Amino acid sequence: MAEIMRRPVAVSVHVLGSFTVSVEGATVQELARLPTSVLALLSMGHDNVVATSDLIEEIWPRDPSKNTKNTLQAYVMQIRRALDRALRTAGSTGGCTDILTTVGEGYRLNTVGGEVDFLQFREDLGNGRRALSRGAVETASAHFRDALDRWKGTPWAGVSTTPKLDASASRLHEEWLLCVESWVECEFRRGRYQEILPLLAECLVQYPHNETLCSRYMWALNRAGRRVEAKGAYDALRMALAREDLKPSAALSRLLRSIRDESASVGTASGPLTEELACGDWSLHSA
Repeated sequence: MAEIMRRPVAVSVHVLGSFTVSVEGATVQELARLPTSVLALLSMGHDNVVATSDLIEEIWPRDPSKNTKNTLQAYVMQIRRALDRALRTAGSTGGCTDILTTVGEGYRLNTVGGEVDFLQFREDLGNGRRALSRGAVETASAHFRDALDRWKGTPWAGVSTTPKLDASASRLHEEWLLCVESWVECEFRRGRYQEILPLLAECLVQYPHNETLCSRYMWALNRAGRRVEAKGAYDALRMALAREDLKPSAALSRLLRSIRDESASVGTASGPLTEELACGDWSLHSA
């Protein structure tokens, strides 16, 4: 009789917000603080072997005693038991060692057949940037919007921090801000000013010193007929910068004057200020 091949267990990892791992739709639960951190590090290295030494260095950076390897093995056992519980909840015939395998002096979390949200986020972001580079603004906007919709909050929320998880969260935050700025650029080119206002307002709460975001917010408010609020946005940024002994840039000050004076360059397709804003520096200026 031919051997029946078991299909891979679908393992999904979500880190853009509260960290969760699910198998066949059932969430892995009842893990203590440090085993959860180990699972997070394995998730970050999904489908690749994470060395035991790297895990020990992350979990016990100041105390790599001779007992830590045994403790790590105990944590892995706890993770596998939690995976088994999730498998039984899902009614799956798979085994925990199909998901979390020992490979040499390390471990691998197998996610084939599932989804990893930060990979999908990065794929959407990359597709958007490639579309934008070839002038496909509407297509790029859709990709950026898909990426933003995947973002549910602070990466790795609820996980005890480690150096690599901290670095991962910082990179993802930078990529999210780039995605926001890129999507806003697309919507500017499409003349969809009203649509970008809520997200820009939210971002400026998190990044009160970001002149790029503030200039787009002021511009969009002005185009929406909300000139007083545009001036208020400038004042909020000016006060935030003053607390750091800084001042708004000359370009942002020119934008404020144009709004205040109802300059002909604001709201036209060819004014010099419009071109400056549309083609401005989209690098990250958060503080």
